[in-house]
Amino acid sequence: MRIAKERTISGKLDTYIGEETFFEGTLTSKKSLTIYGGVKGKIECQGRIVVGQSGNIEADIVANDVAISGKVVGNVTAKSKLEMASTGVIQGDVKTARLIMEDGGKFDGHCEMLPDGKSAVVEKATTEQSPKALSSKEPPKELPDPSRKSRK
Repeated sequence: MRIAKERTISGKLDTYIGEETFFEGTLTSKKSLTIYGGVKGKIECQGRIVVGQSGNIEADIVANDVAISGKVVGNVTAKSKLEMASTGVIQGDVKTARLIMEDGGKFDGHCEMLPDGKSAVVEKATTEQSPKALSSKEPPKELPDPSRKSRK
């Protein structure tokens, strides 16, 4: 599985930080961001962040999508999706709606799954049908026994 693509869906590379580049402070982007160098501080991106295999991040990351093939020391919030390659390392807590992790990826922290459009509907339906929720309403109706044949 190749997850760390340098180009966005439109095929355009928005911002690139190369292997020999180091940035310290708050890095903010409205588009995609690809990092093969080092960043220390905080990263906020409204698009997709790709941390390449040589990327070395010591920062909290907040973005729509995050793909990690390098090393991240800090908390990661990926509102839509977090992808981690087999070479990826995260040392920190993760919040995301979807998590995709290749065999070999290393994660040391806690993970919180955020609701997205699809999971919020499933979560609501599951909660409403749970025994605890049913106890406050009328008792569940008995299901028909499939071994009995109905007569009509």
